[in-house]
Formats: sequence, structure tokens, C-alpha cells
Amino acid sequence: MKKLKALHLLCAAVLGSQLALAEPAWPPDTFSCYYGGITPQAVEELKNLDLLVVHPGDDFQNLNKEKIEKLRETGKDKTIVAYVSVGEDDRPPGGPPIQGMDTSGPTYVGSDLVPRKAKNGYPAEFVDQRKFVFDENGFPTFGPDGKPVMEKGQDGHPDENGVWGSFYVKADEKAWKEHVFSKMDQLVELGVDGFFLDTVDTASPWGDYGWTSEGMLGLVQAVRDRYPQKKIVANRGLFYLSQNDKYAKLIDAVLFESLLTHYNWEADTGDISPWARWHVQALDDDVVPSQKRTGLHLLVLDYLNPKQKNALALVQSDRTLLANSTHSLSFSHPALQVTGWTPQDLLPDSAPASWPTLTKLEFQPAERGAYTLTAMFDSEIPEEALPDLRVTTRDDVKAERAAQLATAQVTSWEKDGQTLTIKGNGLNKSTEYRAFLRLISRSKTPQTSFGWTTFQTQMSDRPSQVQEVSSSSTKDGLSISFKADSMVAALYRIYRVEGNQRILWAESKTSPVILTDPVIGQVYDIEVVAVNEFGEEGFPSELTAVVRQDVTPPTPPGEVTVSQEDETTKFSWQEHPDSSSYRLYVIPKGKTFRLPAVVSETEFEVDNVVPGTYKVFITAVDGAGNQSKPGPAKEIKIE
Repeated sequence: MKKLKALHLLCAAVLGSQLALAEPAWPPDTFSCYYGGITPQAVEELKNLDLLVVHPGDDFQNLNKEKIEKLRETGKDKTIVAYVSVGEDDRPPGGPPIQGMDTSGPTYVGSDLVPRKAKNGYPAEFVDQRKFVFDENGFPTFGPDGKPVMEKGQDGHPDENGVWGSFYVKADEKAWKEHVFSKMDQLVELGVDGFFLDTVDTASPWGDYGWTSEGMLGLVQAVRDRYPQKKIVANRGLFYLSQNDKYAKLIDAVLFESLLTHYNWEADTGDISPWARWHVQALDDDVVPSQKRTGLHLLVLDYLNPKQKNALALVQSDRTLLANSTHSLSFSHPALQVTGWTPQDLLPDSAPASWPTLTKLEFQPAERGAYTLTAMFDSEIPEEALPDLRVTTRDDVKAERAAQLATAQVTSWEKDGQTLTIKGNGLNKSTEYRAFLRLISRSKTPQTSFGWTTFQTQMSDRPSQVQEVSSSSTKDGLSISFKADSMVAALYRIYRVEGNQRILWAESKTSPVILTDPVIGQVYDIEVVAVNEFGEEGFPSELTAVVRQDVTPPTPPGEVTVSQEDETTKFSWQEHPDSSSYRLYVIPKGKTFRLPAVVSETEFEVDNVVPGTYKVFITAVDGAGNQSKPGPAKEIKIE
């Protein structure tokens, strides 16, 4: 297709055509979601890609005509679409109330699902289905992890996405639509080919704001009506595809973000998502059929670290799951500050001359959840081949969809002619498992198919495998929780695993256990095992990566100084040594709370504050996002 397009352009040039630019290649073979700076290095790294999703920045500081032209110079048939959030507002709605602003919101629904406006001093575009748990002083309480404690319900304040710091919106509110269109008009002036609609899933029926789904679809329709010639790429919104074809026909491509992986920010790895089975079901039942009916193009973006041990297996897993769809596949880090990696980047090798066929799988149990799996093939195993093993208790997974499963806990493997021997651990006693095995390589050519077998682990008098191991950070250390339900356990041991070494870290009779000595930011692999009254250890838990985070808040900052000059009110304070930003609270008299303004400097100026009496104070926020207790509060009057 691209060769024909190039030939057409060459002929047009010979004939003296005035055509300056090639039409963008569509559908794209390759793409990148990149929100970082458009630097010379980034331009070079993005040059061979067909579709670029770029972020303009909060104030368009990251995108201008010159930067778009630089991107096009590396390939004039590129499609460049710009990020626009349609379900969340990056502008915090807090701070002092401003004259003339809409104060009828936020909007909420009760059990009757009828939208109502809270009239609590915020614009109606914001929504309120979650509430703070306040302390005796009317300030939000924070959990051991340093995050605000939230509950279902209404408190009259807009709901925040705690991961990204943006606020959920009702997409069909007039003011919000005007804001979206204003941003899109500016992007069109810069020369983008279309828009990337993010946060469509705010309206997902599985969240708190499913009642906004009709309004979200209406906004997507309005975008299409306003910009009929522009490309529209939407991030997810897959629930619409299960209903009818309207959504699919309004957009040109849908991005299936995190089809297979869920990023573990603490360990800096992409893990198989806990929702992978439902994602694959949505792919098979909704996305691919919609593609066939409407011609919708599918983009898939999964997150991983190319250096993680199972990166190759994850890349080949995505390719396997997507084999029956028309798609473009890309990988990145979820912050999207890297240009990402295509399958071509991560699979640079040539294919083996031939692949052998799996003829036999034999399972041999060892002590306490360890095992040996021996695989025989009909010909010699290629040097380039690597084992890809998945072990599960699920009985509903077919071999052709086994790539959705987590990779097995393999300790070693060895090839010998036509035989592959794999040693692993992490199994429970008296449990039926399915093992799926195939050979993969660092090649883009098709890999072997999964072969599989079932096996039953042996009975044992020792305690069963410890389940549901998780961690959370506290001010005192790292809290390790697990399901402490063994009937024969006298105590539990936590081991730190370093290579082939198991180092005893702690013992306890109950869960959770607080580890006080982990280094903040360091990744540890641990396993938990139950011990019976005779001192015999049971079956270890699956290996779990844990990291202690800094959750200790800074000390409270000092008092706020307030001054007025004409319509401008200035708030200022002394710099706090441990803070990277501040939260300025300006609470009207008669109210117990109002969301703060987010400030990075030591002063904040604002025009046309609503006259009245206010309580004013600040909190300090450190680099880890921990917020201090309030500094001294003072009452002020603004004229």
C-alpha cells in the first residue's frame, strides 16, 4: 500500500502537481503514544512510525506548528493526533471561589440514577459519587499508605482520580463541551490530523460514573460532527462495542490500553493483569466482531519493562492473542515519557530454520511445590528457542488462549537435543493444574503453538500454600499481608529470595507482619510459608515482588499571608524545606471544607475572588505525594 502511494506521489511531482503533503497512511502499521517533549532525539526515534499520539501539554507548551512540522519531515504520510481528555479535567476545581463561575455543582446521582446538582460551589461538569472521611477538625483523614480515605457516597466535592490528580467529569455538560472544543480548535490550528480521546472509560458501567455513558457518547458524536475530516482515536470505551455499532462508526480507531499487562509501578515491571481474562473475552466477543462489521481499526498498547525477565514472553503473548485481528501493537512505560517500542524493536532476530513439534509432556513433583517438567519434541530444539511455560488451576482456558495466563515460576531450564527440562516451583499440594508450554524466540515470525497437559500434585501432611500475599507501605515499614487460614500452622515465615538463596526475614503467628528494615524504593522478592507445630514448613506462596514506599508526610508548614490590591488577592508563605508543592485551602465561612488550589511556588495570585470571610491555611506535599497536616489557620476577609 505504501509503495503504491509513493509511486503516485512521484508521478504527481513529475506532472507538476502542487500537492505538498502525502495523505496520512491509514490504517497505520506502527504507532506510538508519546507524551514527552518533542526533542530532536524524540523526532529521530519516532521517524519510522505511521501514527503518533502526542500530548500538547497543559498550556500547549509541548506542541506548536514547528514541532509538528519537524515530526512530519521524517515521513509526510504520518498521522499525528493530539491528546484530549474527555472524561477527566486536569484543572483542579479547588481554591477560592471566583466571581461569575458556575457554582451549581458537582453533579451526582442517587439510587434512582437521576442527576442532581449539589450547589456546593463547584462547576456542574464535576461529579461526586465518592466522599472523604473527615476527622474531628473537618479535614480529610489519611490511611497508612498516605492516601486520603474514601467511601462511596456524596460529600459535595468533586471526585479525583487519585493516580493522575485529575477530576472526573460529566461529559455532556455545556461548559465542558465548550472547553473540549476550544482545545480541539487550537490543535487544528497547529496542524494535527485528529484527536486522541482519552478517559472515555470514566463512563464505564463498571465504575462509579456509568450513568454518564449516554452523555459521553453524545460528546464523541459532537466531536465527529464538528470535525468530520479529522481522525478520531479513542482510548477504550470498549463497553460501547458490546451494545451496538454507533461508537465504532464515530471513531477511526480504538486503543485497547493494557490488554494483557498491568504495570507494577513499585517493581517497575509489567505483570499479567488481574483482568486479563475479561480483556481477552472482550477482545474476542466485542472488539474483533465490531471490527469485522464496521472496519474499526484496533490499536493495542501494553506496558512492560524491556529488561524484565519475562518481557519476551509478554510480547509474544500479545502477538498470539491478536493474531486473528487487524491491529497495530506498541509497548511503553505508563508515564509515556519514552517513545516506546514496536514489536519490531523488541523482536530483532531472524526466525529459526524450523520449529519442532511437541510430542510429550511429563510432570514430576518435587518437595513443597517444586516440580520438573520434561518436554519431548520430534526434532532438535533450535538454539534460538526459549521455553514459554504457563501453569494454572483454571480449567476454562484453551491452548490457543493460554497466552493470557501469567508466566510460570521457572527456576531453571535446559535443552538437550529433542528434550527440554524445566524446573519450577510455586505449586500447592493436592491440586489439579494445567501446564501450557511452547517455544518462542526473539523473532517476529509465528511461534510454536501451546501444547498442554494436566497433572495432580500429591497429598501432604504439611501446611498448604499460603495465598493472597500483598504488601503496603506504612510509616513504620512494609506491611506484608496474607491469608493466614491454615488449620495446622503454628506460625508463618517470610523469606527474602535472592537468586537461589532464601533468607529468613520474619516470623509471625498472624497477618499482617510489619517489616521495619526494607530500604525505601528497593524491590524485594518474598515468599510466605506456614510452619506446623513440629517446625516443618509447608508449601511456599508464589513469589511476590514488594517495595517499601515513602509514606511519611512532611511537617506542617507555616502561616499564610494574604494581601489585596484592586481585584487581585495574593496568598504567600515561607518555603517549606521538605515540600515539592503546596495545597492552599480557602474555605468560605459557613463551610467545613473546600478542595484546595495546587501550587508549586510560595505564592498564589487570583483575581475576582467572591467577597466574604474565609479560613485560610496550607499543607506541604513532598516528592512522594505525601501531604502534611494543615499549617496554622487564619480567618481573613476579602472585599
